[in-house]
Amino acid sequence: TFGTPAPISWDDAFLQTQVSASVRGTYAIQIKDPMLFVQQFLPIEYKIADAKVFDMLDSSNEKADLLFSNFTDCLPAAFGEYCNDAEGGARITQIQRDQSGIGTILAKKVEEKYQWESKYGFNITQVSIIALEYDEQSAELVKQAQADDIELRRATRMGQAYSNNMAGMMAAASANAMN
Repeated sequence: TFGTPAPISWDDAFLQTQVSASVRGTYAIQIKDPMLFVQQFLPIEYKIADAKVFDMLDSSNEKADLLFSNFTDCLPAAFGEYCNDAEGGARITQIQRDQSGIGTILAKKVEEKYQWESKYGFNITQVSIIALEYDEQSAELVKQAQADDIELRRATRMGQAYSNNMAGMMAAASANAMN
């Protein structure tokens, strides 16, 4: 489990501004190369006979703290990429349903910056965003964007109905002119 100690900020293409939120969730890692993990990541005190079990979730564990810091450090960049993908991107409001999308991006960002897999033999396999709590200003922006979106959809439906009505009237007028 993770939670950002303070709100993180990212540029959001849909909202066309920077937004901030506190984030809580979970992530899973998988050891892909056990030898690399033991040689490069596991502290020496865990490599001796009768050593205690190495717990990556133990908050008093220096290495667990390092993983948490690396992971949360990459969140803003991952959220920014998620929202601003050149191939259309996704709205941040979809992130809680899109575990695969944000997980893939976060794994890439962590590898680029901290080389978890290439240096230590493990990588992120899953990310789940449980809560996204916008700061007051960002929450207001999201609320306004949602209201604008509703108005746009309503106007589009009205425009389509008007267009369909006009097309019907023109067809009827054309049929009358031929008679």
